[in-house]
Amino acid sequence: MWDIQLDALLARGAIAPDDAEDGMSFDRYDIYREAYLDAVHDTLDVLWKDDHERGGWKRPEDAKIHDVIGKAVARLLERSTFKLGQGKDGKATVFHFAVPVFVSDILNHDGGPGLKDGDDYRGFLEAKKTAYAPYMSNNLEECSQALADTMIGFLRQADDGNTEFARCVMDWALAAFAMWHAGQYEYSRGKWVAARLAGQQRDATIDMVSEAAGEIFINGYAVFPVGLLSGPDTVSAALDRFMAAYSTGEFPFDTPGKGHVPHGVLPEEMRGCLERGARSSRAWQPAFAAVGDRWMAEHTG
Repeated sequence: MWDIQLDALLARGAIAPDDAEDGMSFDRYDIYREAYLDAVHDTLDVLWKDDHERGGWKRPEDAKIHDVIGKAVARLLERSTFKLGQGKDGKATVFHFAVPVFVSDILNHDGGPGLKDGDDYRGFLEAKKTAYAPYMSNNLEECSQALADTMIGFLRQADDGNTEFARCVMDWALAAFAMWHAGQYEYSRGKWVAARLAGQQRDATIDMVSEAAGEIFINGYAVFPVGLLSGPDTVSAALDRFMAAYSTGEFPFDTPGKGHVPHGVLPEEMRGCLERGARSSRAWQPAFAAVGDRWMAEHTG
């Protein structure tokens, strides 16, 4: 999310390449994020330990948990804000980089060493899971909404003929395409596993399915030979391709045709789709499923 917003800023000419490197890299932000999350973990652990020392693994008050989580999210988002100058009213123009705040990292940490020494640690984990549940979806939705608002703002302000920004939107479209198919694979295979396995075996296999879905995303986005492909030069046409990829898993680029995709660049099934000029998700789903199933077989026997 950080990278695609940074790409959009550069494509629109809102920032210079030097600005992108000066204090804007995710790696630099991530150092701060990790240190701050450690501090948040310590704070939450203190809340639970206070209750434990008073006689059991009791959940802290909702208000206390909400206060810690709310401040953490606000602080992390605040540090991922970049000022682009002044608007006509003289006020600073600000963009929020809706980076993954990893609220789940804040909420799902399993306690420090002191907490693990308790007699009823399993009970503590269950109580904490219940206590944190109300905050999981809301904060993650806030991050997603912040990302959407930023992207919509970029699109509204873009010149339709900005070919560089159109290429940026096509990059989003390829990511959406890969994510759609990874999600379909995880859902279908996860449902199959849940119906046939039970207990620890089921849980472990579902985790493997999620990892296979990650492999599908990498093949569909990170290593895709975009240099061989072409797309529209206008922002509006690129946005149409993005919406089709996002909502139905349609391949967003114009395919190069048979003989133009070197062997070894992609798994054979995906290369075949490109050479056939496949666009529909129905044509691509078996190719992605083959990639995921092969990864599963290699890692699970």
